[in-house]
Amino acid sequence: MGKKSIALFLSLSLAAIPSGLTFADESHNLHKKGVDCEEIKIVQSALKQDGTYTYDKLTTYFGPITEEAVIGFQRKYGLTADGIVGASTIDKMKELGIYQKVGNTNLVIQNSQGMYKKGMNHEEIKVLQQALKLDGVYNYDELTTYFGPVTENAVIAFQRKYGLTPDGVIGASSLNKMSSLGLIKYSSNQAISRGSVTRKGFGEHVDWWSEVKDKLINRGDNVVVQDFNTGKQFNIKVTYGTNHADVEALTANDTNIMKDIWGGFSWERRPVLVYVGNRALAASMTNMPHAGVDNQPEGATLSKRSGGYGRGYNLDMVKNNGMSGVVDLHFKGSSRHKDGRSDSQHQNAIKRSAGLK
Repeated sequence: MGKKSIALFLSLSLAAIPSGLTFADESHNLHKKGVDCEEIKIVQSALKQDGTYTYDKLTTYFGPITEEAVIGFQRKYGLTADGIVGASTIDKMKELGIYQKVGNTNLVIQNSQGMYKKGMNHEEIKVLQQALKLDGVYNYDELTTYFGPVTENAVIAFQRKYGLTPDGVIGASSLNKMSSLGLIKYSSNQAISRGSVTRKGFGEHVDWWSEVKDKLINRGDNVVVQDFNTGKQFNIKVTYGTNHADVEALTANDTNIMKDIWGGFSWERRPVLVYVGNRALAASMTNMPHAGVDNQPEGATLSKRSGGYGRGYNLDMVKNNGMSGVVDLHFKGSSRHKDGRSDSQHQNAIKRSAGLK
């Protein structure tokens, strides 16, 4: 028998093996080293949940790492340890409840949550817990709608694992990382609808002094902001401010997103939406860091501060975020620090994000 005949014989023989597999497109009956297809991610995610696959990423390639993990799994459960994923291996994964499609989770932020943190109760928490479970950091048996200490600890572990700020809050950066790893698919650009007083796609036109300051937004809060024109989102921390909010990018990645939106650091007033709980607030923002130095201690008295500010208190609280100092975030009725007066450009931008202009 020639080489071509042998290859054809083996191909037909393998195709005839009944396996009962239910992979994403059911195109393969078994998987072994050298195979490259989307279904390998399903195998790797199951092995990851079982603790035998320890590589950070899920890939489409069945290489030596996956083979070694399969052998470890098979030995663990008394299967033939041949490193090949066939019917018996898949059946065991299903029996353990760890076999499932990867990347088919569809997380839609229907209520414009923007971020998820301890104390929240929402259906999407289940999806996030599932993603964390696939990654191996969420070890609780049940998936719930409540974001409690178990979920918070899992989020912190996930963030540390991938070099994110370990604050236990799931914002844009954590969602993007989950998406890039193939753990979830999500859409953050859904239309916003907030009651009878808010037009679809716009934010609430709420007063800084009576409704926002120290009520909806407090110093130390991490908040998700969405640029009104581009739809791009980033995370900020509220650090200072009385007449308006002084804020900083939460991470260097958030700073890069902001620079991409503004075309660098800029005093341009842009309409934005600020997500607080299940509400979207109309606001205006600049992207010119000022009054601080990133590599100096917060609160230190400095002779020169960013943005042309001279001697004074270092307002830079968030370190290593690619930004020195704070940027301005204005709401309806807020004013400038320097003279206590309203900034017409900010107020016009706020009206635009509220659908009033």
